[in-house]
Amino acid sequence: MREGNARLETAYKAERASRAALSFQSKVAEDAFRAAYRAPVKINVATYGEVAATQWLPTFERKAKAKKVAE
Repeated sequence: MREGNARLETAYKAERASRAALSFQSKVAEDAFRAAYRAPVKINVATYGEVAATQWLPTFERKAKAKKVAE
């Protein structure tokens, strides 16, 4: 019984670590995309002006995670 519980606990910890790593990688990839996206946006804004550029450039916003409310 103890071995079974230990294996389940180990599997649970491994799954949580995996989820944390994937979440971190997702944030790193998103930040890299934003950094690469800024350079051409700055060029377009400088060339066409801020009002014209905002009309045809897409915008991206990081979604805030809703905090769980304690029941």
